[in-house]
Amino acid sequence: MILSTPTNPIDIIREKYSALSTAERRVADYVLEHAAEVAPAPISETADQAEVSEATVVRFCRTLGYRGYLEFKFGLTYYLNDPTRVVHDEIQQNDTIGGIARKTILSGISALQHTLDILDEDALTQAVNTIDQARQTLLVGVGTSTPFVNDLYNKLLRLELNCTPVTDPYLQLMRIALVDERDVVVAMSHTGASVDPVNALRRAKEKGARTIAITGSAYSPLTNHADIVLLYGARETRLEAVIARLALLAINDVLYMALAMRHLDRTNLNERRIWELVLDKVVDA
Repeated sequence: MILSTPTNPIDIIREKYSALSTAERRVADYVLEHAAEVAPAPISETADQAEVSEATVVRFCRTLGYRGYLEFKFGLTYYLNDPTRVVHDEIQQNDTIGGIARKTILSGISALQHTLDILDEDALTQAVNTIDQARQTLLVGVGTSTPFVNDLYNKLLRLELNCTPVTDPYLQLMRIALVDERDVVVAMSHTGASVDPVNALRRAKEKGARTIAITGSAYSPLTNHADIVLLYGARETRLEAVIARLALLAINDVLYMALAMRHLDRTNLNERRIWELVLDKVVDA
């Protein structure tokens, strides 16, 4: 996903400035004057400050040769010569353990607030309806998304919904070969550019299944193949974001809670049955 060798994005902007569109030049001008502010900023903030659309920011990044906004920010971070930002945007090398804890936790709170601010209630309602009515739900993701796929599976299983986590790319294609319009495929990818989830969602849509993307990037290949997009957000430079994962877990929780409230009697019964069996096992041990 990232550039093989970090490249100075400021030099690239200056080199290609004449080839940029008028709107893209607004982005370029803002970045040249506020590079340090752009590095940790979400795409929505950069677009607002440059007075352009988020799609224009993405086109600007691709014109420069980057595959998207996150990759551009990663290159910008290297240019700014702040190695701590590769780990975390706010933490400094000389911070105390307490300072690290405070900044990490506050970043998590900020990510959750940003996710709440951008959460599309209509899209969330559509997602809940689609999963609730589906014959089966396939949950797909790879790499660092795997734990979050399994987390959502754990939640939906408690509701007796027919769902399956599939984190192996070949098994994803095998399962998707058998879906139709009665099914839904949910794909998770923070960047929205991971090849396997994108391919899985594209194939599922071709088969007629309903498709849902859960991602941190509104303008990404994954969203191009999604009927419904659930976005989460955080101010992070890292491509493999750490704090934003808390927001992804929050999306999983919201889906579970909304579905559980629709089937409250069944949810209570199932939770009681599950915990009775779990507690019996603890006692037996």
